Amino acid sequence: MTTDDRSERSHIRPARLSVGWQLFNLENLTIALIAGITFALRSYRLAATPLWLDEIYAYQLGQLGIGAIFNNSLVDPQPPLYYLIQWITSGFGVFHNEWAWRWLAVVTGASTVLLTYRLARMQGVGPIAALLSCTLFAICPTHIYFSQEARPPAIGVCLSALTTLLMWRIRSAPQQRSRWLTYTLVSLLGLYINYSFVLVVGVQLLYMFLFLRLYRRTLIYGCLILGLFVPIAVIGSRAMSSIASGSSNGSALTAIQAVQSLLGGDLARYGLSWTHSWLAAMLCILILAGVWAGYRQGILVTTIYYAIQIAVPFIGFFGFLSPVLHINLPLSEAKHFMFVLPPIFVLAAQGIQQIVDYTRRNMTSKQAIGASSTAAYVDARAVFIGIGLVGIYASLIYASGLNLQRYWNTTKSPEGLAVLDVRDHILPDDIIISDHYSLDAALSFYLPDVPHYTKPQFSSGSYLFSQSLSILHARPIEQASIPLNTIIGKHPRIWLLSLAPSDVKLVKKLDQFCALGSQQLFGPFRVTLLESCNNDTKTQP
Repeated sequence: MTTDDRSERSHIRPARLSVGWQLFNLENLTIALIAGITFALRSYRLAATPLWLDEIYAYQLGQLGIGAIFNNSLVDPQPPLYYLIQWITSGFGVFHNEWAWRWLAVVTGASTVLLTYRLARMQGVGPIAALLSCTLFAICPTHIYFSQEARPPAIGVCLSALTTLLMWRIRSAPQQRSRWLTYTLVSLLGLYINYSFVLVVGVQLLYMFLFLRLYRRTLIYGCLILGLFVPIAVIGSRAMSSIASGSSNGSALTAIQAVQSLLGGDLARYGLSWTHSWLAAMLCILILAGVWAGYRQGILVTTIYYAIQIAVPFIGFFGFLSPVLHINLPLSEAKHFMFVLPPIFVLAAQGIQQIVDYTRRNMTSKQAIGASSTAAYVDARAVFIGIGLVGIYASLIYASGLNLQRYWNTTKSPEGLAVLDVRDHILPDDIIISDHYSLDAALSFYLPDVPHYTKPQFSSGSYLFSQSLSILHARPIEQASIPLNTIIGKHPRIWLLSLAPSDVKLVKKLDQFCALGSQQLFGPFRVTLLESCNNDTKTQP
């Protein structure tokens, strides 16, 4: 049997006993189980956390229409297509609830796990091993995090799994132009959604050229993709530099931290624990077992692709861009490597299958060889390996569960919680003063109609305010021009929303006109209620 024959063996389905049984066979039940677990986890508490700064950025952009979405690409390290798709799927920006903005991430995140299951089965992995691996993917804290967020990573990872599937379809019938065109369109979709998608398409085109030896067609369609991508890449190259210099204000992301963030959860937001290292170490063991299985089972050509897709982004960035060109990323930007998640869990499935096959084969050898000491030794070793696999798998479930609990118990939007608390207690004549852009963003979504004063500037012994809630890069900042004394005379109560610790000068100035009512903290933000406000100062300045 040739390598090509072996790699395509999963397309051959076993005969079935009856049509009625097809709906209840192991394969369909496995897929249904994965789909249920995956969708449930990505839907759980979806609306419990308010939208946060980056999510509301897309909302504000959508309010300005298509022209603003495209103009934003000139100053934003994000291509325009995702903002356009999100604007459409949220009812053209008119819906004011979390589900309307996050459902696309939920669906694409769940679809990625199902596509990964399909890719594992195409590698010849059995349904049980594919189920076990994709269950780990389904509970991956980082993937759930971005599958519950109105941002591009979830749909980008889904498209990376889809282009991999399309690449294998091209391999089975390289003469079909429709398959190449479909691959080209999906690749461009990914590139126009996330610039980092070039890490996926670049590796796939290189693999098809060098390993699949589809020289002519790869060059033709590769040049087509490159030609259509260059315009948006040129436009976005200047904006991309804003995140490429993230280490100037803190420590730069390392390769180990990137792996830990991908598998255990965002280190920047939730911190580092032993579970991050454990998840990385145990999955590396399964990946190595998967690569070994590819070599032993004659499917090395396809296994090499998944290994390259994991290795190239890390080697290219941490082996060249960072040390040679001094291009670094802050810790929060580990999400740019999320495209390696489907290859990781495909190889993990292959590794689980290899360990299961080895254990089963050696457990049954005792009956074939006889009750000899050698057979007993082989049997004991197989039992030990089988128990080890169960232990590794259980520990991965446990570690992922701990990190998910940390995620669900820690809000990603303290600014949203602060504004929602004000919304629950505000009176008709109250006003809001905000001194931070994150709070401005939350106000624009949850309390846009309440009188608000933002972007305070100290001038001539007092303060001037703006009434703009915009956080958009492409929109000019509205200059503060409204004096504080004109605000005080009209409203007896003021809600001061600030980044703790608050602006001391602003608090002292307000204290001259108002009495302190209450204070409450929401993460780094403080909500202060000032009462009995009037133009007559309580104390002499």
